[in-house]
Amino acid sequence: GAAVYIPTLVLERPTYRRELQDGCFRPITYLLAKLAEELTASAFLALVFVVPNYFAAGLKGSLGIVITIYFYSVFIGVLLGYAIAAKCSSLETANALLPTYVTVNLFFSGYLITHRDIPAGWRWYVQLDWMWFGWSALMKNQFSEFEDVNFSEGQSILSFFDMAAAPSIGASIGILTLFALAFFLIAWRALASEARA
Repeated sequence: GAAVYIPTLVLERPTYRRELQDGCFRPITYLLAKLAEELTASAFLALVFVVPNYFAAGLKGSLGIVITIYFYSVFIGVLLGYAIAAKCSSLETANALLPTYVTVNLFFSGYLITHRDIPAGWRWYVQLDWMWFGWSALMKNQFSEFEDVNFSEGQSILSFFDMAAAPSIGASIGILTLFALAFFLIAWRALASEARA
């Protein structure tokens, strides 16, 4: 979903540079305005999408946590798209880099390849994967009450997906906040560097 935000920054770059040089705004103002626009819609969509699906799927964990993780995932996706768009000089480069990065993160999220099945030399990357923290928080939220249910080979769902290696739900949300801040700072610094160019 982050790919839809890339053209916004890349295609607006000539206008951004002109208005920045004319003193119409500062890089931080531009970035915050873009985020406010996207996150207002994302907050509404989080409620419209998550609430019906939560009840339709019969989920058991906290609805508030599901909404929070969904919103954070969208928020980080927006910031990631902005960070890559701000760092790349062309739409083609940004459109190649973003899916590559997101796909690598998807493989390390714990869903496609369980944590224990990731080669030992690559397990460190899980700590750099924001998707892992969001997914593990959702898994703990949903299945923490089902530890005694046999899922596969005598293991519970959380044991099968090696959720013991994951932080608590609160810690995961805190870590997601740090990822959001990191991507925000990357986007801001890249946009600010154009002010000096």
